[in-house]
Amino acid sequence: FVYETELASRVLSCSQGMFATEVFVHRWLMHSACRTEDPEEADFFFVPVYAACVMTKEGKLAGEMDAFYMNLVTKELKHFADRGPDHIFLWSSETYDFPSWHQYIHQSIFLSVEARPIECSDFDFFSEETASNF
Repeated sequence: FVYETELASRVLSCSQGMFATEVFVHRWLMHSACRTEDPEEADFFFVPVYAACVMTKEGKLAGEMDAFYMNLVTKELKHFADRGPDHIFLWSSETYDFPSWHQYIHQSIFLSVEARPIECSDFDFFSEETASNF
């Protein structure tokens, strides 16, 4: 099952660079023969967000993304409360763009383009200007 989410509607602006991973996986699943539109039949639930793209292109800060994800998980994902461990989140940058993930989605499945994403309580620290510090 593939959710429809507010931030995953920016296909063209997010389909380049490492952000393209989110778009590619989302679009591939949307057209996959194994996809079901009936959540009762689903084995897994993919949650498309395009978070890294939105943060970079729209200048959203970690607090805004944290609030977005908290609302998404607690209010919008209809099947998350019962079936959180079978929900799939894709991270296409060097960080998890949801600082409070430990409290909300720690049992979910994570797909990541980085072997070890940066985990830190302040995700607003990283930019092209500060990259040389790391």
